[in-house]
Amino acid sequence: MSLDENLRYTTTFREGSETEAITPSLDYQINNEIFYFDLSGTWTKLRNSERADQTSSNWQGRWTSNWQKELWPIVQLNYGMSSTKDDESPSELDTESTYSGFNIDWDLLYAKAYYNIDLNDTDNFVDNSNDKSTNQLARLTTDKSFWQDRLNVTFLGQYSKNTQEFETRFEPGGTVLVPIHSIVSRGGQDNRFPDEEPDWTDLSPLPQVVPANERYNLAIFQVDPRPVNAIYIYTEQDLTETEAGNLNLFRLSVYSSNDGTNWTPQGAPLSMQYDPIQQRFEVEIIQLTARYIMLVENDVPTDDDFTISRVEAYERVTGQAGQKFRSETDSYNYLGDTGVRFDITPELQWTYNLILEDGQTSSENDLDRTYNATSFIWSPTQEFSSTVSASESTDQIEDEDEEKTRLYSISFSSLLLPTLDMNWGVTRSDNYEADVKTSTGYNYNMFMTALIFPDLTSNLDLAYITDTDEELDNTSQDFNSTLKFTARLNPEMTVDLTERYNTSNDEENTWTAASLIGVSWRPSDILSMQVGGGNEWDEEDSSEFTYYLSVTVAPTYKTQLNLSLDHSEDADDYSASYNWTINKIFSMHAYCTYIDEDETEFAYGGQFVIRY
Repeated sequence: MSLDENLRYTTTFREGSETEAITPSLDYQINNEIFYFDLSGTWTKLRNSERADQTSSNWQGRWTSNWQKELWPIVQLNYGMSSTKDDESPSELDTESTYSGFNIDWDLLYAKAYYNIDLNDTDNFVDNSNDKSTNQLARLTTDKSFWQDRLNVTFLGQYSKNTQEFETRFEPGGTVLVPIHSIVSRGGQDNRFPDEEPDWTDLSPLPQVVPANERYNLAIFQVDPRPVNAIYIYTEQDLTETEAGNLNLFRLSVYSSNDGTNWTPQGAPLSMQYDPIQQRFEVEIIQLTARYIMLVENDVPTDDDFTISRVEAYERVTGQAGQKFRSETDSYNYLGDTGVRFDITPELQWTYNLILEDGQTSSENDLDRTYNATSFIWSPTQEFSSTVSASESTDQIEDEDEEKTRLYSISFSSLLLPTLDMNWGVTRSDNYEADVKTSTGYNYNMFMTALIFPDLTSNLDLAYITDTDEELDNTSQDFNSTLKFTARLNPEMTVDLTERYNTSNDEENTWTAASLIGVSWRPSDILSMQVGGGNEWDEEDSSEFTYYLSVTVAPTYKTQLNLSLDHSEDADDYSASYNWTINKIFSMHAYCTYIDEDETEFAYGGQFVIRY
């Protein structure tokens, strides 16, 4: 049995504002041969000199079986609650959530069974709404080998179901926003053509940092699209504290697409505002029903970078003002995954994988997917191996055109010399829609690792990529290269040197290059240091030289001091932290940061932990 107590205090000063937070927390644990139990909770009071104070709390309990007996299942139960409220009257932020779950994992010797159910219930007392979700997952897996492991067969059968219930009342205007839960969101830009609309595959999942004064793209995806009228973009920090004068300068453009590549302009949003209480942009757009919807800002009008944490999409429904509104959606999915591996000879191996998927989306449309892949792997010696593979995947929703992708590849891996390892290969991809080829791509790649001297190694990574649009009959070409050297000058010091050069040839020719160096020095267990810097270039200009310095001092095994400096073109970031393990029960952590840029920022805080 153990009990951990923690008290954290943080205060941040910015020009014209101050925020202060105090957070006590508690963690109680019981561990024995029968079960493990964990009960933890936190309470936070946030004071802001420019707006309403907030109080939030969160606690959760988890019980897990701890018995170690054959044919006995592993069982886990979860339950928790959270709430957030401000001190305004009436409140502008007032939510409560409960979540519970149960799962069982059972090893039945010849197969493994798993079942999980999660229930979430959220009340928003400001909007007078309730949002419930129930997620279930059942899975059965088996794995069997024959003929002294020359033949191996695996199977996975899975069923999942999601139920969403939403209840509220129509606003005085006779409308209500209904959340769309089945979306995927991504952001970023096409690094090859940052001034153009990117492909969906060029974007990255959230959370993500939005660079100031650059173009940024934010997109959502629905497998089976529902109408979208509003998109809410949440930020990690309240932007009115640092960007109040810039939030009205955003000029978003809206695009839609059904393939994630070809985008249709849909004009500007109907309205856009930033809510400092919810810490989100509220963007109203014309109603769009498309698999992909993207918001584009050509020049992010902020002084500093900021982080987007998540995105929500809503459909606007009309009705009688004050009348109760209720919606319920169900989606389910069946999946079967079969894999076969057969060792034809000690040197030659064959594999095959078949996945069949059938289900229904939240819009009650049928979903069918098929994936099958095969490969031959030949390894005549320990120094050489080759792989030939092919795959095909199909995707169809209700009566829409079937989408198909075929991949063919061949690759080689060889140890040319005891100090030189090489991997190279080529992959071809063909995309079809309604059995009509839409694009063809090739990817040629090579990766080499060489031990030049006992204390000097190098890596060379090369890739040449072509993509042909069969409908427009045009081809893009990209070349990417990275060369890295790592040298150990002595037992205490290591130096890394990295050179990058990339080119792209589509509608116009572009290139980028970068040179980076890093040094790590650890003369003893007490002192360690990292220092580095670099520069980047493109066809238009070069960036300012950036560098960093980090020093760690640990005079005793109970104390540690960390100092760091990060210099970029826009700011200098200084930080320090100190950790002190007083004894087995008490420990302390303190930190401070100072950012020197257009508007300086200073923050400090501490944490005191009691553990027994």
